[in-house]
Amino acid sequence: IWNESEKVKVLNVYPYQPYLETWMTTTISNTEKPAGMGLFDIDSVHIATFNNDPDAYLLDENGLWKYDVIFFGASDSNSGYDLSEKSQKATQKFIDTGRGVLFGHDTICGGSSNILRHWRFNDFAEQLGLVVKTPQPEYWYRTTSASVVNIGTLTNFPWTIRGNLTVPNTHSTGQ
Repeated sequence: IWNESEKVKVLNVYPYQPYLETWMTTTISNTEKPAGMGLFDIDSVHIATFNNDPDAYLLDENGLWKYDVIFFGASDSNSGYDLSEKSQKATQKFIDTGRGVLFGHDTICGGSSNILRHWRFNDFAEQLGLVVKTPQPEYWYRTTSASVVNIGTLTNFPWTIRGNLTVPNTHSTGQ
């Protein structure tokens, strides 16, 4: 979809605060470049608003897709929000056209409480190669490191990312 010359159009569907635009415009340590290198046009919408009428955000007045990528997440437990049936179906249609979706922190997860179990987000797990289960007892696997295991667009653009990375304290639960 992206032709490598235009800016990437991103819809940030946030559960708490629209952090993505700030992250992408903040200068990276030891560089003089912002994280997004000025290559992203980002629009933001709260997930509750998106859930009510996803097509109003995803499609233009001619019924054409407005974005290259949807970014969901960026809040612990996704602030308790899941997709609605309508927004889940719209997201699947978006994916089926070859566009990208980034599922952020705690969107797809298995937990023993309903606030952690995002039933409709979890419906995408199989497509992503994830197995989501409720650990018994529930374990939180915490880490400050991550490893790049697959090479693709996200690890090649706008920065080349390889190997083992130090990251802020994060966790998974049941993936």
